Amino acid sequence: MVDPAGPVPAIVPWNFPAVVLARKLGPALAMGCPVVVKGPEEVPSVPAAPARAAAEAGLPKGLVQVVHAAPADTDLELGGHAPVIVTDDADLDTAVDALAVAKFGSTGQSCGAPSRFIVQEGVADDFVRRLVRRAPAPDSQPGGTRGPLNNARRRDAVHSLVEDAVRGGARLVLGGRVPDTPGFHYPATVLCDVPPQARILHEEPFGPVAPVMRYRDDAETLTPANGSAYALSAYVYGETGRARELAGRLDAPLGGRAASGYGYEGGAQGLLSFGALKVVQHLAPPTSDAP
Repeated sequence: MVDPAGPVPAIVPWNFPAVVLARKLGPALAMGCPVVVKGPEEVPSVPAAPARAAAEAGLPKGLVQVVHAAPADTDLELGGHAPVIVTDDADLDTAVDALAVAKFGSTGQSCGAPSRFIVQEGVADDFVRRLVRRAPAPDSQPGGTRGPLNNARRRDAVHSLVEDAVRGGARLVLGGRVPDTPGFHYPATVLCDVPPQARILHEEPFGPVAPVMRYRDDAETLTPANGSAYALSAYVYGETGRARELAGRLDAPLGGRAASGYGYEGGAQGLLSFGALKVVQHLAPPTSDAP
């Protein structure tokens, strides 16, 4: 048998708040656990909606509760800072088309977005040129298709990482300047030859910046790819067998390790994390010929 684990605190970030909350509420409620939701300050109405729906559906009072509070002095960082490996036998059209959407979609504000591009030196310049051509313009410009960052703090943090990389010797190929327009827009930015000590290779940027590093051989690429405090997701583009071999050596469980958290949501594993296993043994009555 499985007993409910007890009350569950559900901390919801401001990016994708409805989806993230649904992934938490579903298994917790299915296992019989009451949930206390800490809603994001930026979008407080989103977590309130499922709490009202739970009450209207007749669920027990207090089963889903929502609290709001000012940000604490410390941050709970559960980003991904995902590495990207592009080998010299990769189909660059396919790679760039997919990576441009993954990197610049949602203005880079996704924990699974690629944020460290490790490209084999034979194709690095071509890859950068293609990525620059594929980068979208912000919607504050004519023909733009990409929105702003969430707030001024995020834009300032992203720009600080870009400035640090350039001071360290990175080459700014695209973007990298705060626009003189209303809102919190930041341009799609591409940095080339980013030095290993640059902060953007060690801190989750959570913005539309693609820092590119070069590597010589496959053994060399694994050091920077796995050399982060974050471990959530990763991308590999290359010949299928080679890409699979590299992927198998990456620390990217899509469940979170180290600074990316721990455990899983979804599937049987995620469901059981909200329960406590209990063994119930049925003992048959003794028979008449028992000693």
